[in-house]
Amino acid sequence: MASSSQPPVIVEPIEVPDKRPSLDESQASSPHDEKQAKPEPQAEYVTGRPLYLVLIGVLLSIFLIAIDQTIVANALPHIASVFNALPQLAWIPTSFLLTQTAFLLIFGQLPLLFPSKWVFTWALFIFELGSLLSGVATSINFLIFARAFQGVGAAGIFVSAISMVADLVPLETRPKFFGAFGGVFAVSSIIGPLLGGAFVQHVSWRWCFYINLPLSVPTFAAILFCIKAKPPPGLAGQKASSNEVIEQPSDTLMGSIMLSINNFFRKMAKLDWLGATLVLGFTTCLVLALQWGGNTKPWNSGDVIATFVVFGVLLVLFILWQFYKGDRALLPLHLFNSMTVVGCCICAFFTRMAFFMAIYYSVKGHSALKSGIDLIPLVLAVVFTSGIGGLFWHLLFFGPMVGAVCYGVLFTINEHTSWGKLIGLQIGVGIGVGCTLQNTILGVQATVRKDMIPQSSALVTFSQFIGGVLGATIFQNKLASGLHEFAPDAPYGLLRQSVEAIATLPPDQKAGAIHAYVEALKLVFVSLGVTTSALCSISTLLIKDINLRTLARERAAAAGEGKEEKKEKGEAMV
Repeated sequence: MASSSQPPVIVEPIEVPDKRPSLDESQASSPHDEKQAKPEPQAEYVTGRPLYLVLIGVLLSIFLIAIDQTIVANALPHIASVFNALPQLAWIPTSFLLTQTAFLLIFGQLPLLFPSKWVFTWALFIFELGSLLSGVATSINFLIFARAFQGVGAAGIFVSAISMVADLVPLETRPKFFGAFGGVFAVSSIIGPLLGGAFVQHVSWRWCFYINLPLSVPTFAAILFCIKAKPPPGLAGQKASSNEVIEQPSDTLMGSIMLSINNFFRKMAKLDWLGATLVLGFTTCLVLALQWGGNTKPWNSGDVIATFVVFGVLLVLFILWQFYKGDRALLPLHLFNSMTVVGCCICAFFTRMAFFMAIYYSVKGHSALKSGIDLIPLVLAVVFTSGIGGLFWHLLFFGPMVGAVCYGVLFTINEHTSWGKLIGLQIGVGIGVGCTLQNTILGVQATVRKDMIPQSSALVTFSQFIGGVLGATIFQNKLASGLHEFAPDAPYGLLRQSVEAIATLPPDQKAGAIHAYVEALKLVFVSLGVTTSALCSISTLLIKDINLRTLARERAAAAGEGKEEKKEKGEAMV
């Protein structure tokens, strides 16, 4: 009678070298190199109805995390009154932003060890659990914790969604799908305030979080039933240990469960946990210092200075640790050997620093519906330019130039500027943002090896978020000085967190608050909008000019040669 379990088999001491090409072998480093980036290997992609069902589900999840900030912003004044917690109000959006930014790089390594399908599913579950906890919160501290937990899931959703799209569709057709990502973010700026206002006025602020639960059901169904989990590529540079144990499959249910659990923890142990801890630490310090400085604490306060110092120390330790870990690091530093990756990160950093157009209409006192209608030209420009495929380098170079001109003209606006004058300026800003929002991710995906896509995409996304935090800090500091000058008696803490709070002010304070907001926006548009758009265009000089359609033809030719070679080998064997 066969035994129910078999003893483990000890592997003899062997070394299995990593034969994958280095990053330098698979890419050219600048747009002036004659060497062409090699096409990614031919893979089995999903087509037809399953593809579109999954992508709709993915876009729905992106929509949920995109509207999160705008839908909650409308509810902040009401939440502050419910919990009587105006001093802690800033932590509701900050805790979400902090964990969302800090965990981006961590989720960039997970798809190397686990199928992106399951990483996405886990992240969506974390986000939904955080939404549920936020909805049932009975204290401000519990709500802040739940929002931080929700931010972890949001980071995982975004990074693993990018990895899944790379698994599902070939490179040359990804622009239209990534364009849909950009469109979702633009549309969320319209729908979020509408939903937030409706929930607060007619139902409960808690539905700003509960709404995520039913909307996630189609996504869970599409991911679980429409696609198969693809084997992860694994960490680069792995070698078999001389004492590694390979466990044989068990013929009992309990044995299979225990084996699966054991394999899960073995894979988790391969993650760069120290690197993850360091990136969580220095990101937290940076975000806190930028949120505090000039807002709740002066820039020369001991807390702000100490936080910046700790940020610098942790960043240096993180870089040294990544050097030591090499290919198995949370962020393999050899990625920066590619000028294309460096250029895309710089461009991404500047992309979101001045994207505050939606705030202007709320400042003017427009309803959520009217503000949404006003933003339609901007949304259409972002959607259209985000989905243009092929020559992505030209979009990255010329798009920000258009945006820079329009940002400069926006310096002439005031609280009485007509919508007609703003239509053309909105379109120009939308072109600038749309051309860079997703094309930076396409740039690294067209350059690096396929197994490096999750980490390189996470790096670009991390750069975007850090740039957005810095831009928001500059805006908040200008707003603070403006409020103290033009509306000294207005509730600064509430106005800083929610532009909708202007509507609750008495007439003698409202005019000053509106003027302070407009002046802050004008500074952001001219100092950040023009400058960062110009720097976006300049940074593209580091990026290799790759035609995605040409890559598609090269890939098809390479696949045909591979089939012919296999056929010849088969005939020779016969």
